[in-house]
Amino acid sequence: MVAGGGIAAVAGWVGVLTVARRAEHRREAIDQEIRETASKTTTTDELESQVLGSEAAKKAGGKVVRQRLQHHYADESKFRQDAEGVILDFRPPVPRRAKRMLNRLRVLLVVAVGRRMMDGTPALNGHHLGRWIVLNERWPELAHSVSSQPERLQALEQAHNAATLRDALAGIGDQTPVSAELVRFMRGAPNLAPVLHRLVHLEPAD
Repeated sequence: MVAGGGIAAVAGWVGVLTVARRAEHRREAIDQEIRETASKTTTTDELESQVLGSEAAKKAGGKVVRQRLQHHYADESKFRQDAEGVILDFRPPVPRRAKRMLNRLRVLLVVAVGRRMMDGTPALNGHHLGRWIVLNERWPELAHSVSSQPERLQALEQAHNAATLRDALAGIGDQTPVSAELVRFMRGAPNLAPVLHRLVHLEPAD
């Protein structure tokens, strides 16, 4: 025979589980809404506006929606996919450093979207974020050297081979050794120079 206190405790746990289950269903509905809307929108502002106006958002609340949007950008978005592709293409040989780069990407994505740095003119996208992380992790002294003067980075990104890159580095007084990886990085797209100020200072897009 179950005592009255035991029945109340069981009922309480059932109530807690029911509330938790409903909250999980609301999160799943929001995640689905975000995925579907993201496939049809082009900017972060447009995605947020449409998701916040959805029926799923009315049930879940704005706070939950923003939390799920943050999760989407950090873990599932095209920004994440594009940036991760760049990072993996230039990943260092030490697995721990590669993992650190991906962790740094997650943080940068949350900050970039939260501060409305993405899109804009010139457009800032996931490839830029990935390239910025690679530059800072693989060639930190060079990243520091160009961070205050975008024109320095522009000169490097215009170099087409090891010789011209070596001359460009000498022209800005940087002693970073020229390697095949650095040449390949500087020849890659998109160029970082046009959005460098925004990346360094974490400023919102125009």
